[in-house]
Amino acid sequence: MNNRTIQLVFTLALVPTPILQASSDGPYIVHVSDTRPGYTAVVSGGGHDPETVRVVVHVPGTMVSQREELPQIVTQLIKEYRGEPAPPPSVPPQSQTHTLKPIHASPQSVFVKLPAHPYPPGYVAVVWLKDGDRLSNPVIVNQPKAWFLLKSTCRPGELNRLCGSNLRGDQYVPRFVCLRSTGGTTVQLAEEPRHKEDGVSEDFCVQFRLPPDLATGDYEVFIHNNSGNQYGFTVPLPLKVTSEPDFPQRLFVATEHGLKGDSFTDNREALQQLIDTVGEDGGGIVFLPPGSYRVDDTFQMRSHVVLRGAGRDATTMFFGGAPHEKKRHLWFISARDVDHTGFEDLTIRASHPMPMAISYYNGGKPTYDTHILRCRIVDGAVSVNYNVDMEVGHTSFEGQPFHAHNLRQAWIHNNEFTMGRLQGNPVSFWATENCTIEHNRAYGSNRGFVWQNHGHFGHYHNLIDANVVETARMGGNAGETYLFEGAGFKWYGEPSAIQANGFTAADAKWQPDELKDSFAVITAGRGLGQYVRIASNTATQVTLVRPWLVMPSGEVRISVLRGVVENAISNNRHVDCDNSMMFYGCGMLNNRVCRNRSENSLGISIWSLGDAEKNVSVPDYYNIFDGNVLEDQGGFWLTRRGDLKQDVGVRTLNNVFRNHFVADVRRKRENQYSNVWEETRHGSYRPVQSAFWFDIGRSYAQNRTQGPIWVDTLIERNYVTRCDWGVEMRKIAGGTVVHANTFFDVPLPIIDQGTDNVKIGNRIEQPVYENPPPAAELDRQTNPETSERG
Repeated sequence: MNNRTIQLVFTLALVPTPILQASSDGPYIVHVSDTRPGYTAVVSGGGHDPETVRVVVHVPGTMVSQREELPQIVTQLIKEYRGEPAPPPSVPPQSQTHTLKPIHASPQSVFVKLPAHPYPPGYVAVVWLKDGDRLSNPVIVNQPKAWFLLKSTCRPGELNRLCGSNLRGDQYVPRFVCLRSTGGTTVQLAEEPRHKEDGVSEDFCVQFRLPPDLATGDYEVFIHNNSGNQYGFTVPLPLKVTSEPDFPQRLFVATEHGLKGDSFTDNREALQQLIDTVGEDGGGIVFLPPGSYRVDDTFQMRSHVVLRGAGRDATTMFFGGAPHEKKRHLWFISARDVDHTGFEDLTIRASHPMPMAISYYNGGKPTYDTHILRCRIVDGAVSVNYNVDMEVGHTSFEGQPFHAHNLRQAWIHNNEFTMGRLQGNPVSFWATENCTIEHNRAYGSNRGFVWQNHGHFGHYHNLIDANVVETARMGGNAGETYLFEGAGFKWYGEPSAIQANGFTAADAKWQPDELKDSFAVITAGRGLGQYVRIASNTATQVTLVRPWLVMPSGEVRISVLRGVVENAISNNRHVDCDNSMMFYGCGMLNNRVCRNRSENSLGISIWSLGDAEKNVSVPDYYNIFDGNVLEDQGGFWLTRRGDLKQDVGVRTLNNVFRNHFVADVRRKRENQYSNVWEETRHGSYRPVQSAFWFDIGRSYAQNRTQGPIWVDTLIERNYVTRCDWGVEMRKIAGGTVVHANTFFDVPLPIIDQGTDNVKIGNRIEQPVYENPPPAAELDRQTNPETSERG
């Protein structure tokens, strides 16, 4: 009993928002998709009658006419806020509450438009489902969430950022950034624009500057997004303020300690002796004046030592050993088993038999506080095993990849990556958490950026913003531009028992904490769609970081995976590439993919399939694709691969596609994958030319009885033009809501061969031609009841 009590206190302390659990009968809510006034919110839940259910929405914040009063209101709320978010009311208040009829409802989803006037263009709201006299648990929609600070340790006067989601409420009213000393007073900080506002990344990032006279100590940072009154706060994030420099500032000039930059002298022994001396003396900067420094074997970095050149065009360090001679290691520079190291302002060249330029490794433990700044890395890979607080900026990687096995709290920015056409991935991440990856460019390779799921903690709470991929061409790989592959699948099955904050699998044989930092996802049964992170596990028992919102019951199935969870992917571009921004069986949960642009490339594709390693289907739930521009080649490929028959529950649920511009979708001849081809019933092939395509080629003959896989998808307010087809829904589409889209110059705007799909309020416009072109040649009918091809 005591152990259980202690455990509950621990898990509840990690809950960002107080939870009111749903009752065991009646309607319940597990998730509400974030949206904006006048747009459709998707309420995921159950226990309701689709014919009679209503949605109750309470808007607790200020109205447009009250904007002038907002500073005084929030100032008072800040004084009262102690870091514990207010619980939503169990019963709807009387004022500013609306009971709305859904535009569509199914047994597990309710689609409803949020009220607009007289409310601001973005607001926090509380939502209930109401079915007769029965009321569900309340859920807060559009609530701001804090993920991480760019720098967990900062100095007075420095810039910092808070990253998260829904950080901007009313776009016409400033946000409130607050700094509070532990147990002390709260100071409001002025927001400093990260770059010219784009209207999207502001939802995920707030930049601020600490006061120059700020005292050192422990602080916390939180934000009020100017909406929702007491529900508009983020959870405070800890910040340590120090006056100590990043590294000791003592400078050691290498040429004064026996090194020669003449390109002939082997400097290995002299360099190693200097680095050892500086490290033993508390650290400092080893400065390499302009020159070309030959080093014939591996050398070892020491903690608190920075290797700095006079600029990457002035200082070069290169491996000069004979290729046939055996060397100590496969890496040129060892940053292994040490923390607090850096490389600045120099070119590093590696060559055979040294395939790695820099290697980081610490026996499976984290390596802390490392950086690579303003460097050029040529013909040598940078291999990162498990680094925390790493910065890589303004660096060029040429000929070999930057590969990170695990990154946490990293800032990867303003870099260039290229491999050459036949050599694979220029930059790859196997696990990232609380990372900012921005303003990078990958070009001239088989792929662009690759996020695979082989690391400790999947891909969770990252900001991936304003990167560019150019000329990713197929060769050894297939030209994917931003590839998220593999879900880090750990376990799937029916639990033998379910507790309020965990579950038991009697037949499992897990290693202690093997599942830690993974996510448990309900894929069938009551509570479908819930996902909660795992705090710990024993051989048969899993403990969650917080209780279930809705107690699972019935024929429950649970999938445990690392996943790609709650990331912001915005403002990225890919140009002249052979493939797409691809989410490939990666276990996507509640990501925001916004304002990305595809030009002369294959657009965006989402594949529902078995995990690449375990061959078991993984869930893709609640992702929001918003405001992307796809033109001149490909649209959205919403697909599945293979005819997986496992009892896996719902595979794809409540994904949202809105506000996109899709134009000139046509065949991409160079692509080698079948996602741009469809097999007809006659055994021939034709190119896929739909803006939204719910299937994959070569599936017709394989499985004529395929049921819906993409369940209750929302396609809303998109503009589609100059495509042969608009939204094409095949057998894998079920319960899709196609709402308020505009189709211009699209001969077949909507093709529906799925199950229970709904078309509401779409606008179809055709151009007036002086000399009409011949009708597009189509090899199937649009009416599935009269089509032989079905």
